[in-house]
This record gives sequence, structure tokens and C-alpha cells, in this order.
Amino acid sequence: MFLIQGVFFQNRQYLGLACVPIEGAVVTINEGLFQTMFAGIIFSDQRQSRNNLRGYMLDTCGESVLKDISVSDREVSFTKHYDRRKDIIKYSFTVKHGNTWIGQYSGDAVGVGLARCMITEVDDDFLLPNIPAELLDKPAHMWPARIN
Repeated sequence: MFLIQGVFFQNRQYLGLACVPIEGAVVTINEGLFQTMFAGIIFSDQRQSRNNLRGYMLDTCGESVLKDISVSDREVSFTKHYDRRKDIIKYSFTVKHGNTWIGQYSGDAVGVGLARCMITEVDDDFLLPNIPAELLDKPAHMWPARIN
């Protein structure tokens, strides 16, 4: 199982305000290079086969499912399918600089841009709450006292 966290860079337009003589405040259209964080998980689907990887990701555009996943020592790639959008975005990371994978994304609706991520391999029981609870000798979750 892998945890993935990264940033993609994208040129965007946004509305702003400018103060000009005579008219006062006017609406402007500005452009800038924005970075957006993403986080997700990649895991093997044991029901199909140990090599069949699946994943989920979350960023400011919403939740997405990762498909066509390939993870090796030299390359990481996947396609991202948002729940509420029809476009597909392909990510490909091929250069590793320290702990950081560097690559790009591409899609019909988003164009082409740069992305960076960190991928951390974790034990398959990472998402099971009973193991840390046992180690701490505490329940995994307790409801707070009711406030009246």
C-alpha cells in the first residue's frame, strides 16, 4: 500500500480589483501560476490479483479514482477520474530527486502541467484502527461528553 501526497502546478485566471483614477475600483482578470495539493492512497485489490493496483485521491477539485496504476523503482503513472467530471487526467512521474517524484499531468480539459509528489510505502494494516489502539491501550475513538 502506498500513500501519495503532492502538488500540481496550473496556470489559472481569477478576478481581482484594481483602483484606477476617475472610475475607482474596477474588476480585473488576473493570471497566475497556482499550486494545488493532492493526497491519496494506492493499494492492491486483493479480490482481483496482488498486482492489480487501485487508488483514490482528493484535491481541491474533488474526489477521484485512480486507474491504470503502475509503480516501479523508475516510474509512477496513473489516470485520475473525478467523481463529478467527465475528463480524465493522466499523471506520469519519471524523475526521482531525493524523496520527490517529478513529472507531469495532461488532459483535454486541463492541458499539460508539472507535478511533484512523495510516495510512502506503508504496511497493509495501515488503515486498520485496532493496531494503534492496541499499542496505546485505548479505544480507536470515543464520543465526547454530551454538552447541554
